[in-house]
Amino acid sequence: MTPLAHLHEILEKTRVEAGLKGMSVAVMHRGEVIFADGFGQRNDTDPFTAETLMPIASLTKAFTSAAISELVGEGKMDWDTTPVNTYLPEFAFKDPVLTSQLTLVDLLSHRT
Repeated sequence: MTPLAHLHEILEKTRVEAGLKGMSVAVMHRGEVIFADGFGQRNDTDPFTAETLMPIASLTKAFTSAAISELVGEGKMDWDTTPVNTYLPEFAFKDPVLTSQLTLVDLLSHRT
């Protein structure tokens, strides 16, 4: 029996107990998706699938900041000395001076 053999049943039971109309879940291990499925309904006719997109308001900013914080903590990035286009060479504004000076802290604090 695989470690994820009962995951679908556990997640569906948890969804029902929590009163959630529907949800999508993905589990990654070592860079590969090892489980992805949808549970419940997204409306009166359509089920949730592994590919169902959901609006999450402005939470992507928090996710992005948290991910960058991890990379800063590992010494792979820094907040306010290295220009963003060092990490993302395709990132550019019309103004090359702005492009050459813009840092992660500028982007995440909306100072552009």
